[in-house]
Formats: sequence, C-alpha cells, structure tokens
Amino acid sequence: MKIINTVSDMQAYSRQVKGKKLSIAFVPTLGGLHEGHRALMRLGKKVGDVVVVSIFLNPTQFDNKEDLKKYPARREDDLKACEGEGVDCVFLPSVEEMYGDDIASQVFDLKGLDKHLCGGKRPGHFQGVVTIVKKLFEAVLPNKAVFGEKDYQQLQIIRHMVEALHFPIEIIPHPIVREKSGLALSSRNRRLSADEKKEALCLYQALKETHQAFKNGEKRAEKLIQTAEGVLRQSKKASVDYIALVDAATLQPIATLEKKALLALAVFIGPVRLIDNVLLD
Repeated sequence: MKIINTVSDMQAYSRQVKGKKLSIAFVPTLGGLHEGHRALMRLGKKVGDVVVVSIFLNPTQFDNKEDLKKYPARREDDLKACEGEGVDCVFLPSVEEMYGDDIASQVFDLKGLDKHLCGGKRPGHFQGVVTIVKKLFEAVLPNKAVFGEKDYQQLQIIRHMVEALHFPIEIIPHPIVREKSGLALSSRNRRLSADEKKEALCLYQALKETHQAFKNGEKRAEKLIQTAEGVLRQSKKASVDYIALVDAATLQPIATLEKKALLALAVFIGPVRLIDNVLLD
C-alpha cells in the first residue's frame, strides 16, 4: 500500500494509474476509521480498479473547535484498516499541504442545500466540506468517489458541487452501515459510554417507528415528526437538536409527503451529537 503526502505526488500517481487505462475509486475520510469506512472501501474495490483513501482531519468544517480536538484520530489503526481492505494508496496530507497559510473555506453557491438540517445548525460547516472535497478531488483525480448515506445532506451537496463544477466524477452512495442493534456506525460512537450507547438506540427506534407510521398511510409531516419526537422523549439522555422531514432532492422542508422524502435526526446523547436518517418513498 502506497502512502502519499503531497498533492503533486498524488496527482503524479493518479496520472500514472490512468495512463494504464485503470480507473480510480476514491474514499475521502477524516480518519477515525470504523466498519462503515471499511464498507466504503469494499464498494470502492467493486467499482474501481485502484482504490485511494484520504485521511485528513479538515479544520474548516468544524464549527465547534472543541469537537475538532475530540475527534478520535488513530493514524496507525487507520492505516492498518486501509491495508486490511486492500486499499492501493492512502493520501495523507498535512493541513499546510492542503491550505498553505490560509486555513479558510471558499464560498460556494449551494442552492439552498445547506440551509436546513445540519447546515442550519452548524454555520459554515458545508462550505468547509465542499472546500476540502474540491481540493481532494483536484489532488486525487478520481473517476468515482464513494460517500455514505448517513451524511445524506453532505452527499447531496457533493453531488451538486460535482455537477456545478463539471468534475468528471461519478458519485456513488453507500447505504448506512449499522451495528446489529441498529445504531448507525460513527466515529463519534467511541465517545459514548456503555450506558450512553444503549440510550443512543433511540435514534434508530424513532426512525423505525416513524417509517412504520408512513407505511401505514400517514403522510402529514407534522404527525410523522411527532412520532419520532415521542420516541426520543423516552430516553433520559437524549436531547433533540432537530427532527426534520425534507424533500429528498432539494432538502427543503415539506408539509405533506407527495414524493421521496428524508426524515433526518440530530440528537445529543450526553455531550455527543449523533445523526441518522431514513428515506420515505
């Protein structure tokens, strides 16, 4: 497995790969890799000839600097995970390499995709995400890029960015990866105590019960949100950041379900903020 630290070396490697008529599947990560990331790597191996994973803890997408400090960076374990999944190359740049002396986000027109859900709660977050993903795309030069659906808003924003900037990159989604209990895998789960992890199951339970209500015929957003809220209130350690029902394409709030919609949650379990979602179609 090759490890590359600079943009110029990464571009040279990718051009060499493409010169052999091979395709590159790219998996961008912040590090703190878990089974969900491994699933993205395995999908990358199915859709591309060469898999490149980036490990870069991007400072511009953290609106809360304490959250940045607490992010579970485990470099040696992350590299072992990549090697174990047969990754061909890991792009491991420094902050200075990606940003130089100006550690700041660029400003993109995201067509309102960032106005609600996590975007409404974390000002500047998605500008930071798009800034670094654009830089990574320009360094890795992938044919395809794999993103998880747990960060559904991020997925839709990246799709928009690729289309708007005419990147010749296919964005490939991967379904949410869950523990047997139903808890969505996240690097943040490592910060939960055993008791908090049990309490965190309320997110999945809320999504399940609301999805069932939808299947039973409920189409009113207000009633579906109330169903999810009722489940979450039963947890002693859950504090709701938001519960939202939005159009799956535009991410704008809706009153009645007439086409595919997304039910999305952000909930604090103790001090740890978790997100989850389900598509209603």
